[in-house]
Amino acid sequence: MDVWHFTEMPYPHLPPIDTLKSMRVTLPSRHYDPRIGADLYNRYLDEYMIADDLGFHHMVNEHHQTATCLDVAAPLSAAILARQTRKGRICILGNPVANRGDPLRIAEEMAMIDCISRGRLDVGFVRGVPYEIFAANTNPTQTVERLWEGIDLAVKAWPDLRQGQWRQRRRDEEARSRTRTDDSLRDETIIGLDDRRFGKSRCFRHGAHRREPGARTEHAPFDALSNQRHDLLDAGRFAGSSNHNCIL
Repeated sequence: MDVWHFTEMPYPHLPPIDTLKSMRVTLPSRHYDPRIGADLYNRYLDEYMIADDLGFHHMVNEHHQTATCLDVAAPLSAAILARQTRKGRICILGNPVANRGDPLRIAEEMAMIDCISRGRLDVGFVRGVPYEIFAANTNPTQTVERLWEGIDLAVKAWPDLRQGQWRQRRRDEEARSRTRTDDSLRDETIIGLDDRRFGKSRCFRHGAHRREPGARTEHAPFDALSNQRHDLLDAGRFAGSSNHNCIL
């Protein structure tokens, strides 16, 4: 049996709850003391190191504009754990790809963490809960399409160091002046998350929505269980792909 250590890194030093309108989105930053925050960050990271010594694996996630989760950038936490821990696997559950503008950047970040950890990374993708949209300023009607587009691009990027022609359609439509085009992708080389070196890394998708019938069915590993419940326990089934394992 595998055991995973996980914390959302909460910030408990708040005024009485009945004096606050909300714990999310509109919570004023004046309630945060950076000196206490620094102590908490180091405490939570130290706990991961203790868990590693005890044989636990590690899981990180991120939320925004809330006191319940100080981890606002899961890739940063995963990168720290990749360097400071030695034994446990590192699961990021996950990358909110629907709310980030550049899936290639996510692919590069995950590949770098995987190399630092020497193949201990398990990569997760999530659409994100509704209140994350405020922090990302994204269109809530497009998150499903952006999720699968981002997964498609990241999965394609890892084994294929040279991208070839690949267009980020939704992101091009939203910001043509800021999004990379086919020509820029054609000549770009990125770090690749590839089993040829470590053979242990995995990627998976976890979310609370159902995939629309007939939508983007070219990636069978992600489609296999897309209409089942996507809680963490049900996500334990594996489906293979050419260069890595995918968990849904």
